[in-house]
Amino acid sequence: MAPAPVATIGIPLTPAKPLPPPSGMRMGLLRLEVSEFFPAGCHTIIPGTYREPRLVQTPRAAFPSVEECASLDSRRTLYHLAAAGSAAMDYVVFLRDERRPEGRPIFQIRKALEVLWSPDGSRAAITVFTGSNWSDVLLLRMDDPKPSAPIPTLEALEGVFSSYLAQAPTSVVALGWTASGELVLRARGQEALPPYSRFGYELLVDTDHLERRGAIRFLRGYTARAAADAAAAAPVATQTKTR
Repeated sequence: MAPAPVATIGIPLTPAKPLPPPSGMRMGLLRLEVSEFFPAGCHTIIPGTYREPRLVQTPRAAFPSVEECASLDSRRTLYHLAAAGSAAMDYVVFLRDERRPEGRPIFQIRKALEVLWSPDGSRAAITVFTGSNWSDVLLLRMDDPKPSAPIPTLEALEGVFSSYLAQAPTSVVALGWTASGELVLRARGQEALPPYSRFGYELLVDTDHLERRGAIRFLRGYTARAAADAAAAAPVATQTKTR
């Protein structure tokens, strides 16, 4: 039987055969990101139309530290195995469902990633940690399980951040899904050149109509001075206040 071709993210393609799924492992991590979004002393950017999305808990897992992650209804499972014939730390992500209980390879990757299932199990958001303060979010649709290109964010940031700031090193992660199937992205970044300003934002993504303009909407954000600049300015501000 000829090897089945597998899409590759970030590394040369190494075809892999479908392999038996790991046994006895069902890791459905149910959690939400609860860390504080706005850092102290930042300038907040909150449109008057802002309404906080209500996120639902869905299975989430980090690969390759966790072996597999099943959808909320347990009908589909994403899992990974070491890539056949690879000398590097490459692994292949597989999908197991009712149509292919033996599992089928979806893509091959070397980077760490995080899987976040949608509430109905029809999609999964894949956060790929590419290193150097960068990460991107891809979309995996179960009816045609091929990883999408990174979800674009620049259009939603027009008029909010400068084009330079919007393209600075940024870590974008899948924060959670709403009950209606919209995806919330959270991003944090910092300028690569002085004054090294920090920034962050959250976006609401209509994953059913990604190709349409306006499918990705800005929710809220912030800018903040670099820690060293803020510390240097603090004594001046204190002196001014006490006079």
